[in-house]
Amino acid sequence: MTTLLPRTTWYEDSAASAELANAHIQKLDVAGYHLSETRHPAGSRIPIHSHQTYSVYFLLEGSLTEHFGRQRVDREAKQLIFTPADEPHSNEFRRHGGRCFFFELNPSVVSWAKDHGSLPTGPTLLQGPLPRLARRLYAEFRRADVLFPLIVESIGLEMIAEICRRQSPPRRGRPPAWLHQAKELLDAHFSEPASLAETAHVIGSHPVHLARMFRRYYGCSVGEYVRLRRIEFACSELSRTEAPLAQIAVTCGFFDQSHFCKTFRALVGVTPSQYRSASGRR
Repeated sequence: MTTLLPRTTWYEDSAASAELANAHIQKLDVAGYHLSETRHPAGSRIPIHSHQTYSVYFLLEGSLTEHFGRQRVDREAKQLIFTPADEPHSNEFRRHGGRCFFFELNPSVVSWAKDHGSLPTGPTLLQGPLPRLARRLYAEFRRADVLFPLIVESIGLEMIAEICRRQSPPRRGRPPAWLHQAKELLDAHFSEPASLAETAHVIGSHPVHLARMFRRYYGCSVGEYVRLRRIEFACSELSRTEAPLAQIAVTCGFFDQSHFCKTFRALVGVTPSQYRSASGRR
């Protein structure tokens, strides 16, 4: 369940905590992950502090300088940075200030990743597909709809898997039987999907492995797939029945008719009513 957190922080230094508390725009706690957005005016400083968990942050706007002991690293807008737990550092925002999206990783998943892969041992600039995943995660953070917990869980696991992934050739051909079983479970229960961890448990896999392999074979995250299945079912209902939009919304698992119409238009390009009219039904 998505929960709006009180104004607390996950930083050890009290001065840094006070600075960050004033900077927070929004914070959410979901599926074992902490997500927050902060805004910092030009010239502001966050004193030496360390994160209690492994985290990544996406510099949405502006620029800053990080100090790790004697090491100084300049960060620019649109960069994604990984920071290990208990890594002392300070931040200084430059002339235009900055806006950041923080994603603190689920400790239990980090523990699994460290046992089965490798995580950076120091601050690391993340490249490749990871900034794209971070942008998608931020868009979901701003939307925070009914599927938000599942999407956070799936994208978060995918990001962790990508960070610690060893070089390996891409998979080709048919998906393995266990992955096909996971897809069938999602197809059967798209209106009330289980969490990624619950789905992985049923098929005998680990959530990180499931998230990674699902995108590799099906081209989207588990949460995105569930959303697409809901819209696909709604399209069928609109074209073959005269059921009210509110009823279709509830059947598909949306909060209400407004949420259903907004999501439908974003993915299909027209409203449900326009789609129904085009299909020949009023």
